[in-house]
Amino acid sequence: MVFFTFTSTLFTFFKETHKLGTKMIIVIDGYNVLKQNLKQTHITDQAKQHFFVQLNNYSNAKGHAIVVVFDGGPYWGTDTEKIGGITVVHSGSKESADDYIMRYLDTHKGKELLLISTDRLLCRHAWDLSIESIDAIDFYQLLQEETTQKPAQPKNNQGVIKLTKKNQPELDKLMHEASKQMPPKKNVTADDARSTQRPSKVLSKKERRMLKKIKKL
Repeated sequence: MVFFTFTSTLFTFFKETHKLGTKMIIVIDGYNVLKQNLKQTHITDQAKQHFFVQLNNYSNAKGHAIVVVFDGGPYWGTDTEKIGGITVVHSGSKESADDYIMRYLDTHKGKELLLISTDRLLCRHAWDLSIESIDAIDFYQLLQEETTQKPAQPKNNQGVIKLTKKNQPELDKLMHEASKQMPPKKNVTADDARSTQRPSKVLSKKERRMLKKIKKL
């Protein structure tokens, strides 16, 4: 679940928002994402390497910077390395991955950040800094959709032409949750028709930021 409250107004805004070009820094709570999705308490190096490949492909496709942080590592202090186009951080034994992520958010809060984690304390810390967060399971499923190679379409296909750039069921899922909060339709009266000409509810800054970031994923 996104650490954010959706409303019907937000859902409408999302549908009407054009594609945005600004890139983000996506900060990922590494073990949190893998353990939540792989349903394992111990994550193998092979699983991590596969995750890195997927993140690198995603980063190349979307242009976002990705910082993935894990507990532990080979040193007492922080170990940072570039693997392809992503930055992999092991927090070392002097601090936890959560501590490192909080410190990273504190020092980079002026930039466009998005946190990926289900850890409530991390999400609350991000929220206090006006940094949005997305649930680890939702992001991982979106990652699978984005990095799974789709079968090529026949060149001579003269059937239905789909104008949507790509099918993104996980984004659909996020927006479906928003649509559940939309009020039921009612019969339109003359007064209702006149009221539709009034200015719509203005979105808050947090609402606009969150929807922009979801749009970019």
